[in-house]
Amino acid sequence: MCHPLRRTTAAAGETAAAMTARAVEELTAPCEEGGISEMLNAIKEQNDRIIERLSTAQEEDLQTQRMKLVPQKTERALHRTVQTLDQTWDLGKPFTAPENKVINTEIIKQMRATDKVTPVFILTKSMKTYYNTKVREQKRKQAGVQSQTLVKQRRLQRRHEVGINCFQIH
Repeated sequence: MCHPLRRTTAAAGETAAAMTARAVEELTAPCEEGGISEMLNAIKEQNDRIIERLSTAQEEDLQTQRMKLVPQKTERALHRTVQTLDQTWDLGKPFTAPENKVINTEIIKQMRATDKVTPVFILTKSMKTYYNTKVREQKRKQAGVQSQTLVKQRRLQRRHEVGINCFQIH
């Protein structure tokens, strides 16, 4: 039988030189065709299992990345980028509307010029969140409730800051 990984054990009273010669003879002897094909099939099956495990691990990693929060520096950079643009989103149309897609690609292009590490799907997630915030803001302005909302936001922010500061050691 031909198997390159087969271990040879010493027979009773066999010297090391005789055992080495027997191992070399087994390895250099012509292999049986059935043995080679069985070995190749086993290797192929093992490779398929490894590839399947890797693809599953990559999919799980991608899912956990999509669930992560967008970093604050990315959000701030996005807000600055949107403010510097000549055009803004058409808030009356969906985020994926053709008019807004042009602006989205421009934002991504400018963001990628400064930040090449952040994946595009995180930038898109951040853009969509900012777009939805702008839509809600516009609706509040039209309803005349924007000033009340700002007062509530500022009050909550002060409470949050007080809560954080009370745990700091002076």
